[in-house]
Amino acid sequence: MKKICSLLLIATICMVMITACSKKEDIPAGTIDEFYFIKNEGAVLPVRVAGKESSGNYIIVTHGGPGNTAQTMRNSIGLHDLEKNFIVVYWDQRASGISQGNTPTDEISIEQFSRDLDAVVEFVKQVKGATNVYLLGHSWGGGLSTYYLANPENGVAHQAKLKGFIMDAGGYNVVGGMQLSMQYVMDYANQSISNNKDKNYWKGYQDYVSQNPKITKDNFLDHAEYVKKAKGVFFGSYELYSSSLPDYEFDAFLKNFNYVNANMKIGGQSIFDVMDLTPLLGNITLPTLVIWGNKDGLLPVGLADPFYNGIATTNANKTKKIYADCAHEPQTEEPVLFQTDVTKFILDHQ
Repeated sequence: MKKICSLLLIATICMVMITACSKKEDIPAGTIDEFYFIKNEGAVLPVRVAGKESSGNYIIVTHGGPGNTAQTMRNSIGLHDLEKNFIVVYWDQRASGISQGNTPTDEISIEQFSRDLDAVVEFVKQVKGATNVYLLGHSWGGGLSTYYLANPENGVAHQAKLKGFIMDAGGYNVVGGMQLSMQYVMDYANQSISNNKDKNYWKGYQDYVSQNPKITKDNFLDHAEYVKKAKGVFFGSYELYSSSLPDYEFDAFLKNFNYVNANMKIGGQSIFDVMDLTPLLGNITLPTLVIWGNKDGLLPVGLADPFYNGIATTNANKTKKIYADCAHEPQTEEPVLFQTDVTKFILDHQ
C-alpha cells in the first residue's frame, strides 16, 4: 500500500487526486484536439495533438517517471495554456500510460525510448507538416530528451530536426540527482527534529538512510514518499484543470508505472546505478531553456547549473530560470511564470 501511495503522489496524474480546487477548461475558437497512435518497433504510442490550429510552433512534451503518462500533464495550467498560442503534443512512452503492445524488459531502455521519441518527432514533422518543433522534457523526460539530443550516435542529427529544447527539472543525472535528493530530505529531517516537528517520523528517516544509503530501483518509491513529506514534490498550493482521464486509462497507468520504473536501463544497467549524462552535455548546441524549482527535492536545483554550463549552446541562445517557491513541478506550481518563459523562448527561436 505504501508503494502505491508513493506512486500516486509522484506521478503527474496524482495532481488530480490531491488538489483541492480545479479550473474549468477554456477552449478558445480555432483550437484543435486530435488523437493519433504511432506504431514503432512493436509498440503503439498514443499521441494527443492540441492547441491553436493556425500556430506553426509545435511543442513535444516528454513525460516523467519513467512510467508516468503525458495524458494528464495537460491538466497542468502551465502546459495547457500554452495551447492558446502553440500546438502541444502529448505522447505516452513505451509501456507507459495507455501505450499498447507487449514490452519485454529488454526493451525498457533509454536507447529504445529515444528511438520512440524520434518516431514522434518524425510524425510531427512529416504527418503534421511542422517545421518549428520544440522538445520539452520534464523530470525523467528531461533525461530521456537529453540522451536523445546528446548521444554520440545520432544526437546531432536529432538536434537538426528541432528549433529548441526546454529542460523542465530534468533527470539527466539520476545517480547524482538521487544523492542530492537524499541530502535534501536529510536536511529537512534534521531541521524538523531540531524544531520538534514530526520528530519520530524523521528519526525514522534517519534510520531508513542508515539501512538504505543509496537510492536504487528497489527503494526509489519509498524514498519518493519521504520527498513528498518534505515538500520536495509540491512546495505550495496549486490549481489544475479538471481531469478528462477515463478510469480505464488511470488503471492502465497504475499497472505500467512500477514495471517501467523498476526496469529502465541505460547501457544494459539500471538508470539508478549508472545514469549520468553530464559527459555528453557538450554535444548539445540547440537553443535551450532550463527551468527548475528552487525547492525541488526529487531532482534538486543543484542539477541546474551543471546542465546549463555543460551544454555547448552559446550564451545568447540559452536561458536559465529558477522559481523560488516551487518544487518539482514548475508547470503546475508556477503556471504563469512557466507559460511566460516558454512562450518567450519559442518566439525568440522560431
